[in-house]
Amino acid sequence: PVVLLVEDAHHADPGLLDFLDHLTGWVRGLPVFVLVLARPELAEARPGFGAGRNRTLLTLDPLDPASMDQLVDALVPGMPSAARAKITRHAQGLPLFAVETIRALVDRDIVQPRDGTYRLVADIGNLTVPDSLHALLAARLDALEPPVRRLVGDAAVLGTTFPAEALVAVCSQEERSVRAALAELVRREVLAISADPLSPEQGSYGFAQDMLRQVAYDTLSRRDRKTRHLQVAAYLKQAFPGDGEEVADVIARHYLDALHALPDADDAPQIREKAITALTRAADRADRTGALATAAASYATAAELTQVGPAAARQQTAAARLWERAAVASVTSAEYAPAAEQATQARELYRQDGDARSAARAQAIAGRALRLRGRHAQAREQLASAVAVLREAPDADTVRALDQLATLEVMAGAPDADALTAEALTLGQDQAVDDATLAVLFAARGIFFAFGGRLPQAAAYFRETARLAERAGDTARLGNALLNLSE
Repeated sequence: PVVLLVEDAHHADPGLLDFLDHLTGWVRGLPVFVLVLARPELAEARPGFGAGRNRTLLTLDPLDPASMDQLVDALVPGMPSAARAKITRHAQGLPLFAVETIRALVDRDIVQPRDGTYRLVADIGNLTVPDSLHALLAARLDALEPPVRRLVGDAAVLGTTFPAEALVAVCSQEERSVRAALAELVRREVLAISADPLSPEQGSYGFAQDMLRQVAYDTLSRRDRKTRHLQVAAYLKQAFPGDGEEVADVIARHYLDALHALPDADDAPQIREKAITALTRAADRADRTGALATAAASYATAAELTQVGPAAARQQTAAARLWERAAVASVTSAEYAPAAEQATQARELYRQDGDARSAARAQAIAGRALRLRGRHAQAREQLASAVAVLREAPDADTVRALDQLATLEVMAGAPDADALTAEALTLGQDQAVDDATLAVLFAARGIFFAFGGRLPQAAAYFRETARLAERAGDTARLGNALLNLSE
């Protein structure tokens, strides 16, 4: 048999396609099989091509995640699952995209030949569209009519998914034209519609491949990117209640992207302030809803922005407070290493501003993070220094710092554990701290007695811990107290 393969057929010579379309099944007594690979655009350029007797049309769906994992693992054996997942997500079920992404990593020496096979030797980092695919995807966009192509650029700024109403609001075209263009883009498989009835994004549009969105975004000038991101941020603030409270993180991202597009523009300070405000709102909301890692990241980004620009010297205290809030969120979400770094940033800024007490409070947070990370010697140094300053005018911050130092010394079996736990508990009652904090202080004292074999006293403190924790609604502390009592 004779097999003829035509790749990327919609860019092939028209004469060749005419010849193939009129081939019979036999040439000089030999069976002929013609395999033509093309995107759906070929059906528009050549209506009826491939239709008729002895012809079969096959539509290839994206590969499932398991198959993509097998493909990547065959190309780069032994790749860690996290790195492999990053590549397969980027490729979105398209084998060509996965192969070209790995080739791009080879070009960057992130994947290197070792012992006759390719191995991942460095962190993948941020994945971009490989040069080998960029021209291919750009050609698909260039084939669109200019108004439709402009609309794709607007959609790329909106993000991975978006409702039609958002695109209508931020583009400069009439709604009827926008909706007709959306239907055309879905038919061309540039966009897809979310049809999952259980998804809150049902009916929204999204790019069929994220790489296509990246290429569309890259075609925009920096000025156009900035303008569109600001338009989207304004739309979101108007479209959602509370000045965009629910989507503050998305609004913040658009302000950041607008700022990064033209960082030296005259209005950059104003955009930076809007980004800081949106990031802080997003962090506060994430903190309230228990998304502490997200809150920490947003507080930290806001703090970094506050330290940039001509007003940075006047905003040291504001930046310090943001770093401190980031540290508290990080340590609560068990991200101890970044928590210590963020608290240290806050301490240094407070110190530069002449606020020794706030610096000590931040230092105590760093000490707590170090203690929980197992860096006990460093934690002791930080906590002892912080307590020395905070003792001068005792308040709730002093109580918290004392509790951390006392807990550290109890666990270490230090001689001053008795005095420190007693001092922290007494001071906590004097300062009328809340029930949740008081429960922590009673628990530390109970642990001290339990370690010393004074079990009746320990049980009394654990019972009071349980009572206070239940009253405060602190189920984790209540569970710990009951567990200690059961032993």
